[in-house]
Amino acid sequence: MAGKLNDPAGGKEKAEGERETVDQALKNAERKDQQQPGITNKPLAEEEQQQRELPPRGHAKSEEA
Repeated sequence: MAGKLNDPAGGKEKAEGERETVDQALKNAERKDQQQPGITNKPLAEEEQQQRELPPRGHAKSEEA
């Protein structure tokens, strides 16, 4: 334990990342998705309204007029 406290890299994640299997990574991703639905500062209704006002993918707003 004392060696870990004196080692500056002791508490850091390894550069190549954690060693987890594909199955473990998928389960962890699913858990994270369920806990955090998304990052936004707007109310959901406002966000949905703004999305409805956008033109279809591949078209600019100026093309609609």
